[in-house]
Amino acid sequence: MARALELDAQAVIGPLFSPQTAHLATLMPGGIPLFSLSNDSALAGTGAYVFGVTATQSVSAITRYARRQGIRRVVMSGADSTWAGQVSDALKQAAP
Repeated sequence: MARALELDAQAVIGPLFSPQTAHLATLMPGGIPLFSLSNDSALAGTGAYVFGVTATQSVSAITRYARRQGIRRVVMSGADSTWAGQVSDALKQAAP
């Protein structure tokens, strides 16, 4: 980060993972945008712009497809993780 500031960077693209993005967002001086490639939508409130495909976007696409195919009931199966929690929340919103 220090090197980017020395080079007078006007924007930062990356990092990929949410822990690094969250940390870097706390170090960013005001006015320099941070474009994260993470899919963690919770980062949006930290000052980072999230450019990864979020759980909400994925679930929305899947449930739209399922509806077009006549599927009315879906079940989610996944490990206990931040991503699984975000998918579960998005699924509850998309297909109550």
